[in-house]
Amino acid sequence: VLDLAGVTTDPGSKVPRRELIGLLYSRSANERLRAYGELVVTSRRDPTVVPELLRFASSNAGADRANGIYNTLVLLSHLDADTLLPHANEVRQFANDTRSAGPRTAARAEKLIARLPP
Repeated sequence: VLDLAGVTTDPGSKVPRRELIGLLYSRSANERLRAYGELVVTSRRDPTVVPELLRFASSNAGADRANGIYNTLVLLSHLDADTLLPHANEVRQFANDTRSAGPRTAARAEKLIARLPP
């Protein structure tokens, strides 16, 4: 579970978004949290982040795939609804495809699906 209480972000961070997305899959919990925090601040209203997240999730195993998938679902859940809307079908498919990763991931996928239009 992402505990954001201690997450500090730098809105002026120059870490490329592609690298931050990769860090969602890091073995280090601190790196995953930092990446999540920066992405949610810098990309919550940017619809171009959605295909980037989905593309990375489908093409990279990452160091910690289970946590990375979960973190991707959490991040998608915290993006503005208007950011998700143009990609609702792809996001729904991703969420459905990841449910089998375990009960925690399935619950997070359900929360994300609930935010999407029918």
